[in-house]
Amino acid sequence: MSMTAKRACEIANEVRGDAIVVSTMGSMNAFDQLPRHDLTVACVPLMGGAASLGLGLALARPERNVMVFDGDASLLMELGGLVSVAQAAPGNFVHVLLNNGVQFAGLGNLPTPGAIGVDFVGMARACGYVSAVRCSNEEDFKEELGIALALDGTAF
Repeated sequence: MSMTAKRACEIANEVRGDAIVVSTMGSMNAFDQLPRHDLTVACVPLMGGAASLGLGLALARPERNVMVFDGDASLLMELGGLVSVAQAAPGNFVHVLLNNGVQFAGLGNLPTPGAIGVDFVGMARACGYVSAVRCSNEEDFKEELGIALALDGTAF
């Protein structure tokens, strides 16, 4: 059974501590359904810019973890963000991709170009992220998110 965006965001809220969360599109809507947190930043209408916004925050606040919750269609719009994050190499950056295969989930539900064959984890590794893993269930996601938050480097 696949995990919903809302459940992924709930898990993130459980383990985030004082981390800044940058969310866009589907994850933004999911975080909006959770109790308000002062360190949650919505990245709309900057579709595709979540990684870059998160990178700026991670560099400005190196003492605080930054988690970016991105969507597959959003990330495809700004793939250069992966390279920028990896090159800057902040030690406090966690990039979570919610890959649902659609753009504008709940509104237009347009298929994401290349949704079937794009290897986002492979792209993050190739760009230079220190860690890049794929999670398919809640237990793995919670474990890997904890590992990523403790890592000194960029995690995807």
